[in-house]
Amino acid sequence: MTIITTSDTRVNKIVEEMNRRRENCRVEKKKRDMIRANWKELHKKGFGYSQEGRKPVILDYEQGRMLYDILPDGAWKGQRCFIIGGGESLKGFDFSKLKNELVIGVNRAYEIMDCTINYAMDNNLYHWITKGTLGQEAKERFGDFKGIPVWVDSAGYDYPQGIFILNKLGKQKNNFKMRDGIKSGTNAGFGALNLAVCLGANPIYLLGFDMEGRGGKQVWWHDGYPENQIESIYKTFILDFKDIAPKLKKRGTRVINLNPASKLIWFDFGEFKDIKPIKRPVIVSFYTKKTGYEEQVKQLRITLKRFNLENDVVGIIDKGSWHKNTYYKSLFIQRMMNKHRGRSIVYVDADAKIRMNPVLFNNFNYDFACYFHAQRQELLSGTLYFGNTKKARHLVNMWIKEDKLHPGTSMPQKNLRTVFDREKDNLKWKALPVEYCMIYDSRNRYRVNPIVEHFQLSRKYKGSKSRKPVYLANQSLAEIQEFCKNKKICILGNANSVLNGKKNIDSFDIIGRMNRGTPRGKEKFIGSRTDILFLSTHMSGENIQKSFDPRFVLWMTACNRLASSWTLKNAIQNPPDDWDMLYDKLSINPTTGMMSLNFLLKHIDFKSLTIYGFDFFTTKTWYNTRVDNGQKHSGKRERGLFMDMIANNKKVEFIS
Repeated sequence: MTIITTSDTRVNKIVEEMNRRRENCRVEKKKRDMIRANWKELHKKGFGYSQEGRKPVILDYEQGRMLYDILPDGAWKGQRCFIIGGGESLKGFDFSKLKNELVIGVNRAYEIMDCTINYAMDNNLYHWITKGTLGQEAKERFGDFKGIPVWVDSAGYDYPQGIFILNKLGKQKNNFKMRDGIKSGTNAGFGALNLAVCLGANPIYLLGFDMEGRGGKQVWWHDGYPENQIESIYKTFILDFKDIAPKLKKRGTRVINLNPASKLIWFDFGEFKDIKPIKRPVIVSFYTKKTGYEEQVKQLRITLKRFNLENDVVGIIDKGSWHKNTYYKSLFIQRMMNKHRGRSIVYVDADAKIRMNPVLFNNFNYDFACYFHAQRQELLSGTLYFGNTKKARHLVNMWIKEDKLHPGTSMPQKNLRTVFDREKDNLKWKALPVEYCMIYDSRNRYRVNPIVEHFQLSRKYKGSKSRKPVYLANQSLAEIQEFCKNKKICILGNANSVLNGKKNIDSFDIIGRMNRGTPRGKEKFIGSRTDILFLSTHMSGENIQKSFDPRFVLWMTACNRLASSWTLKNAIQNPPDDWDMLYDKLSINPTTGMMSLNFLLKHIDFKSLTIYGFDFFTTKTWYNTRVDNGQKHSGKRERGLFMDMIANNKKVEFIS
């Protein structure tokens, strides 16, 4: 039997190996902790992995988030897609031929066209672009880019708002779901292909995937990068495609390489000239100059450009009222059908945004299509399709005549419905799904991703000149003014911070709460009594009484569409002119909190006003997992206006 002592070299080697492994574990743990800390910090800023329970459709393209939050897996199902690589074969290519197509550009493709998505995987590229290393023109083009910029991120790199992120999938895994991560491989072109597969695109056409250099160096259609590799790197790139080709074939996903001279031989070859064009409509819209629509239509134009959609958006002179301007719709559509003869027309209101490519209209052979409200069966005219056929032109002509016969009708769409009901048996028509005419605050938006989304700026202008707004039955402020006179008032916002620390809320003479901020279960933080409920969301009378039992309910918005029947009968209407005033100052919808402050400062002679729980969307509300994304409200603008309104008012105490 051999006895090993501590002086034996074999023991030293074992100890050294144990220490090395222990140290490696410490390093790996430190690295993992650092990455977790990065993601945790990004969560606070609204980036990173989506929080469970968050509905993807509530997010907006204007906010940097995970890509799948606004473009889910399968969003391009069955649609063809083009991927622009970096190969030299694209020099001289006419990229205008890709107009109206779904396009994923790789790395610097944004410089030559507004691709639907521009995909990259190296944060060095982001720095080279934004710091001007690639040239001032490349930097400016990126700033003007109207598509969706996407970066793959594997270590919580802090990309700013406006950049969409995809997580990186491990090398040994195969996956075609964005939530699990993208298999990016050794080059961005391969990652872009994986993204197209996740989106459900089929077929997928590859442009500029040459996979060869010249003179031992990499070459591109552009002028390259500060850090380049030798030509042999393409052999490594090709291996990723070789591995995935049979998997895609098994899935039924066709990938066609449009450079027959390419070294990438694992997919079918084809040529661009052999691809059959798709018959697509012209998207048309008009807006009234020198009104809020002139500003709103800029967003429509951006989203039209994002999807490379051919469009004709026209400004008109104000005809004197919102009502008269809307009656121009039928004449405008007739004008566009005459201007674009032989082309189908899709009309969308100027306050709309295109959220996804409206592929339903590709090769769409109908005379007419529109959306009918599911419950009311009301014909909504925010999105209308006209096939520019003889029957479609006849329908528009009849609509124009009906408008002239009934100029007092509240909405021209009612006249269109009258004509449609009379003519529909002679038309080839189709009812559009709700995704193609989605009202931004409708309940549908929480279950379906919008394709054409409408923001209802008409709510602001319907009451101008020729039409008075419809108020709630109870318009008198006298009773609530008398009740609040010379009282100590506390209003409670719904920011999560309102639950920090115990406060003697019930000691105030009057307590005001907002929307769904019920005190039940939170009494030790926010008191138990509700004297005034400031409301601008749908709540049944039973829910209001059970959750708050308020003495007064104030309906805060100028629009009563979301008010329940109980609210319509029992609430006091906040003066709609106040809503208009705040909207004009903010250029976006004011929050319930903003309107509540304005109401108390303008209409109530209080002794003191104490304000809790307002942080202007720095955090979520305590009863909701969502942080406002800037689509309906602007925390930054409200903070500025809010502070201006209470500045130097000694009777107001603001406790954030």
